[in-house]
Amino acid sequence: MRQQIRSRRAKWLVATAFAPAFGLATVLVFWGLLEQQSSLLEPFMFLVQSLPEEVRAGPKAYRAAVWTMAFNYFFMIETFFAMLLVLAVGPDLVSQDLRFNAMPLYFSRPIRRLDYFLGKLGVIAVFLAGVAVAPAVAAYLLGVAFSFDPSVFRDTWRLLAGSVGYGLVIVLSRGR
Repeated sequence: MRQQIRSRRAKWLVATAFAPAFGLATVLVFWGLLEQQSSLLEPFMFLVQSLPEEVRAGPKAYRAAVWTMAFNYFFMIETFFAMLLVLAVGPDLVSQDLRFNAMPLYFSRPIRRLDYFLGKLGVIAVFLAGVAVAPAVAAYLLGVAFSFDPSVFRDTWRLLAGSVGYGLVIVLSRGR
């Protein structure tokens, strides 16, 4: 892990992969403030004016739909960054072992090929979970915190479970 994060390319990709997470958190916080009719939104009223009257009058009724769309766009963009991150980190994992002739050292101990594969998958999984699962959970928690409505968890808990599940699918499918 430490060796991979030292790579300039990997640092840049990890930092860039957090941009969609900031966008998701911004949308969820904005929607929470809109539900409260907060005065903090006054500078952004030009954005609210473009919404239909029904949405402006009762944004809580549209919470699940807006949050679902926000998470959908987040994961659609994040999947692209996950692919780039795997392309940047993955080949170096095995090529450095070949370059430094570490394979005989690994396999001289009682380690199976599956253990070696799972170790490399673990490195990729940590990177992918760090840019797909963790930001989605953090954005969800920010959205819940800024909503100040206890019913928000009841309306959106499936998104949290689905985000973690989909993030794990990304990790397992991109990591192998």
